Amino acid sequence: VKYVTMYGFSTENWSRSWEEIRDIWRVMEQTATSFYELSKRERIRVKVLGDLSDERIPQSLKNILQKFTTKDSTEYDDKEEPLTLCIAINYGGRDDILQATRKMAQMVARGEMSLCDIDDDTLSNFLSTGVAGVPDPDLVIRTGGERRLSNFLIWNCAYSELYFTDSLWPDFDENELDLAIDWYQNRERRFGGR
Repeated sequence: VKYVTMYGFSTENWSRSWEEIRDIWRVMEQTATSFYELSKRERIRVKVLGDLSDERIPQSLKNILQKFTTKDSTEYDDKEEPLTLCIAINYGGRDDILQATRKMAQMVARGEMSLCDIDDDTLSNFLSTGVAGVPDPDLVIRTGGERRLSNFLIWNCAYSELYFTDSLWPDFDENELDLAIDWYQNRERRFGGR
């Protein structure tokens, strides 16, 4: 496993109560603060997907996330690729597609790009994952008994294997991960072919 992407806070989460949102930000900031040194020690590269420019996101959380994203990448110049942890914060798959489409439309309007230049790869490169250099996921694990993607990387998951578990996220441990990986390893991936 080279890449792991987790939903931290979706664009839809803004509809929750302000007290719940405040608690989510508090826990996220505490976790990020304690995880920072571990990420350096364990060679975990952290990338943030989503819109952090929203003024409702606490500046203190933005500051710690900025420390992750500005960490000198030359720390990982040797042959062993580090694990990349992507945290989707103030992220929504539809919004990501919309923002990418707007950027491409602006470039077309300015004459910097032709409509003929726009294809699957072009759109993928304009998505937050493309900008971050993150490949499409091979496996999506959905916890909590839900059977939907909930606007998570919806463009990127076109050919992902979808694993659903009743285990709640806080209870999703190493054993649960092993079960998901075992299930994935027994899948025959055809990407639309036979």
